[in-house]
Amino acid sequence: MAKLAEELALKIGLPHLLGPLVLGILMSFFPAFREEYKFAPLLFTVGLNFTAFLMGTEDLGLSLRNVNRGYLLRGLVLFFAPFLASLALLASAIDFKDALLLSVIFAMPSTIRISSLLKHVELEGFEDFLIIDEIAEVIAILSLYLFIVFDVKVLALTVFLAVASVIYGEKFFKRFFEYEEKFLAKEFPLSFMIALILLVGYASESIGLNSAVVSLMMGLVASEYLIERPWLKSKLKAVNHSFFEPLFFVGSSVLVNPFAILSRVAPILIVANFSVVLIKAVIVRLITGWNWRTSLLTTVKGGIDTALLASQFKIGKLSQELYSASIATVLLNTLSIGSLAIKKKRKPQSLPKFCDLELERVAVDLSQTLWEAFEILKDGREAVVVIDASNWPIGYVELKDVIGLSESELKKLRVYEVYHEGVPVFDCNDSIGKVIAVEEEIEEYPLVAVVKGDFGYYGSVSSTKVLKKLAELGAK
Repeated sequence: MAKLAEELALKIGLPHLLGPLVLGILMSFFPAFREEYKFAPLLFTVGLNFTAFLMGTEDLGLSLRNVNRGYLLRGLVLFFAPFLASLALLASAIDFKDALLLSVIFAMPSTIRISSLLKHVELEGFEDFLIIDEIAEVIAILSLYLFIVFDVKVLALTVFLAVASVIYGEKFFKRFFEYEEKFLAKEFPLSFMIALILLVGYASESIGLNSAVVSLMMGLVASEYLIERPWLKSKLKAVNHSFFEPLFFVGSSVLVNPFAILSRVAPILIVANFSVVLIKAVIVRLITGWNWRTSLLTTVKGGIDTALLASQFKIGKLSQELYSASIATVLLNTLSIGSLAIKKKRKPQSLPKFCDLELERVAVDLSQTLWEAFEILKDGREAVVVIDASNWPIGYVELKDVIGLSESELKKLRVYEVYHEGVPVFDCNDSIGKVIAVEEEIEEYPLVAVVKGDFGYYGSVSSTKVLKKLAELGAK
């Protein structure tokens, strides 16, 4: 039901999370559904941990390691200006601690949602802004942790764990997964990552730490490892998007008291939230020079902010009345801001097949040397497909895999020793429109492989070229 609700929202052109959120609110009118959803608090934590972890593993997460002063200052302004405005409004109407908590959540950006909306309207060159936005999101998460659950012992433990993670975390991932190719159970790395996220999230909550902060930090530590293994990252995303995330959003709204949505505090929360929207839009417009519509899209809610809202309700930091009104406010924000991204339907047009694209007719097999792969890559190609004995694509070798190796090393090492396992495969007669269904996964790979019936591998094309071709044709 959650995924069907998500599909309906996408068909209309709205952000996908609106479907499960509305479904949860509709279910909240029926006591039987609320009673059956006793496991919702568990989904809050699991959804929160997976969302935060995946946020840390994104390319933006890597960018946070080398942030310059300009980005940091803009990120501080992007969070604290709307936060202070919201706090001034809410503190006059509700308890100060509640006002502090809700002001942090209302001012917190939702980078993942913002990124999807900006892609949806086919905006280009917004990567620098997303780095600023993610800095603001991390500042918001840390502010929530410091303002709401401040504890000297917990803070000291957090700092200790952060330092230990930076020093030893990457070494752990590198050392442990040096042996991954020796595992007979090929899904072991995926199972291990899922178990690690669940275990670390549970352990951090048990000792009083904020599991969102810990999961985000673990994502940053694991980011380099996962960037080199996009197939594993895409599987983690599939697990999260197909199971944890939709159930989490249903769970965050099914426990809403539908009669408290229109309580006395709802109007002030809505005013505070939309004052945040206005201030953010002005700041974004000044930073980027974008038009008002695009600037407003960057104020959408409904990501890790909703997860944190739910987790604070779970541990008793928010009353039922405030939580219900807050979820309704987030829903109203997502609906109104998300509607700005609705595009007019275009007349359907026939899309080219993969055979119609300019394919690279090169590949290497597992037994060849890296020198042979290097000879192909040195001409400017980003990657080359790896095929097995039956001429079927099974992975790829990237240019960065061979750069820095001496000629003797290249002639000694074999492709099977370094290649990346897994690559998207499409048939020659498939329409490139098929990419739309797996666009997020495609973006994790440098190329896609094209096969022709029983013949097997026929050629390859850059993932970027396919996505650009779709954008040009207006297929997205």
